[in-house]
Amino acid sequence: MLRDRLAATGYELREPIPLETTVLAMEELRIPLIRRELERDETAAGALALLFLYAGAVARSRVDRAIGADARSWLETAGIVATNGEDLRALFRLQVAEGVWIFCDEPAAGPTTVMPPGPTTVHLLAVMPRKLEGAMVDIGTGPGTVALVAAKRGARAVATDINPRAVELTRFNAEFNELAVDVRIGDLFEPLSGDRFRWLYAQPPYVARPADQTAVTFLHGGSRGDELAMRVIAGAPAVLDPGGVAAVLFDAPVGSEPLHDRLRAAIGPTGTDLAALNAPGIHPDMQAIGYASLEDPTLGPRYAAAALRYREHLEHAGISEVTHSLAVIRARPRADEAGWTIGLPVPRLPTDWAELESFLGGLDLAALSDDELAVARVRPRTGMILTTQRLPGQDRSDVRRAIRFAPPTLAAERELTEAGGAIVDLLATDEWMEHTIARFAAAMERSIDQVRPLVVSFVRECLARGLLVPA
Repeated sequence: MLRDRLAATGYELREPIPLETTVLAMEELRIPLIRRELERDETAAGALALLFLYAGAVARSRVDRAIGADARSWLETAGIVATNGEDLRALFRLQVAEGVWIFCDEPAAGPTTVMPPGPTTVHLLAVMPRKLEGAMVDIGTGPGTVALVAAKRGARAVATDINPRAVELTRFNAEFNELAVDVRIGDLFEPLSGDRFRWLYAQPPYVARPADQTAVTFLHGGSRGDELAMRVIAGAPAVLDPGGVAAVLFDAPVGSEPLHDRLRAAIGPTGTDLAALNAPGIHPDMQAIGYASLEDPTLGPRYAAAALRYREHLEHAGISEVTHSLAVIRARPRADEAGWTIGLPVPRLPTDWAELESFLGGLDLAALSDDELAVARVRPRTGMILTTQRLPGQDRSDVRRAIRFAPPTLAAERELTEAGGAIVDLLATDEWMEHTIARFAAAMERSIDQVRPLVVSFVRECLARGLLVPA
């Protein structure tokens, strides 16, 4: 089987040109150097990387040595590679995500290009449970990466896309990987026909489109960039089962209205819990430089014009700062039930489902009444460090206390009062809130009724910031 032949070479996922995190133009300059190194690499994996990741010409004989003449012939017959004399060139990019083989397009800015999985895809897969039960939908699937990995993890996966080329590539990738994915064509939720899901994942296009710029399906999210993401978020509650979770990853312009307020207005006041985690985004200058290189990968005259066009559009739209945001929506048991809402600046987005799940659990505790929270179990987030600092020569009683994390987590650092540090220390040795309240009262030589509001208020704030989590 071709898939087994490919796997046997050791060829694995190499992150594509990272659209979201670096300047594409700088990466383009490195490609000739990478091709040269891969041309010297005599391994089978090196031959495939040159052919499928860096659009290099590879001798037919070298491909035969890597995967065999019969597999190479299949690739030619299927139209995946093309012959140019004695060389082969790939007509598709091939990447691997968790053992799933993904055929997709090169990331040029053609209107129907099917974008390869990039860093956003990796982030989205990270916050998806390793074992999935129930139905899952991938909105705007592209080449099908998220839906295919979800199917491999056990979900009944559905994928939608408005781009016919993306739909066909996803169907091909599902068949190639022998995974069952129900692939439907249409705009966002239109193809779902009233179906409901336990899980919804989406990474909608979020690049701001200048008025005179041809729309690119995988790239542009509207004039501001986040219009399409807002449509996905607004429609998510209607397709979630009670208790269902939606995770939408996108960039959002920073404006006068907080993002979580905009999201709550879009999805309505009841029926859902909502968390918007906002990490630092890319500066508009870097966006303009990077996205222009998609329009002209040669970095020629069209590139300079495109960079100016993007930058002027962002300036005209008043976009001087963006966040890289993860919106998490969870359906409440009843549609008329009010849920909690929070927006939180974070040093980085969650890197796995367990981290996100513990944060959501902490928010559930924070939403409890004082009496309920006072008898809960709470502990410091793993990796927490309590620090005490003072400047040289400063009075020893004048110190700065703070919470830090090693390694960094989604929870931001926070300064502490002496009382706050004491409460965290107590929770680290006894997770029961009622015990912490009693011990803190004894240490302060006050009654439990006197210290209880202080402890509960402090813990509630720390839970909302992700500093404390359910025990």
